[in-house]
Amino acid sequence: MKPERPSDPEVQTVAVGGGVAAYTDEGQGPVVIALHGLPGGAKDWRWLGPAVVPGLRLVRLELPGFGQTPREAMADPGFEARARWVLAVADALGIGRFVVMGHSIGGPLAMALAGLAPGRVCGLALVASVGLSVHRGYRQAGPMRRLAPLRRVPLLGPAVMAPFMRWAFGRFGFKGHSDAALEHTVAIVNSLDFRDNRRFAAAVAVPTLVAWAMDDPIIDRAVSEELAAALPAGPRLAFAEGGHNIQKTQAVELGAALVSTFGALAKSGG
Repeated sequence: MKPERPSDPEVQTVAVGGGVAAYTDEGQGPVVIALHGLPGGAKDWRWLGPAVVPGLRLVRLELPGFGQTPREAMADPGFEARARWVLAVADALGIGRFVVMGHSIGGPLAMALAGLAPGRVCGLALVASVGLSVHRGYRQAGPMRRLAPLRRVPLLGPAVMAPFMRWAFGRFGFKGHSDAALEHTVAIVNSLDFRDNRRFAAAVAVPTLVAWAMDDPIIDRAVSEELAAALPAGPRLAFAEGGHNIQKTQAVELGAALVSTFGALAKSGG
């Protein structure tokens, strides 16, 4: 279910290193830092916000190259480098301990962060997450991933590859994003290494919520189940339907599970 209306807090910025990070901040209580999928932004969580506030404080980051965070804030597409950047944002915001939540390809980033900072991350939530094995969307995006470097070829890139990438992303339902955001998405997807994902998962030592939908057109059910089995104990929410964006379609149920699981945990220092 969805709440009656979404929440769209004002996007703010904070200085991090030599750049800035864009984020929204709503609610009170234990902090959940939300990492969107790609391409995406803070609005990806707009339906989940009302479902977790006021039980939790939801901080939605806009990752480098997306929304109002410039790519130059962290140009490295690697997951561990970007996890360190997220930790630096938490420092800049004065956030000590927190739960990290990732959607789609934000999931491996959240796992990397949980393993990188076990003294800071007290819980992990994965929503329709990329897992430990190759998934349907990754296979289907193969031609786009292989052809993406041609985007930088003079004349050919703007004339041919940009329209091709818009068409390819449109097939997956991603529309209205800038060509630069699509190009950076492909760079990050191309840096995805499922061996690293398995290493990230093995390092997680905090309670973990894993949620997925059986009818997700991008992440196979078996991939989600494998991920759920590999991670520490916590709620497992397998929705019969809801697609890839269950933070929207199943926001009420997901929000209730987040509050009941992580509200007391973060307060108690567990």
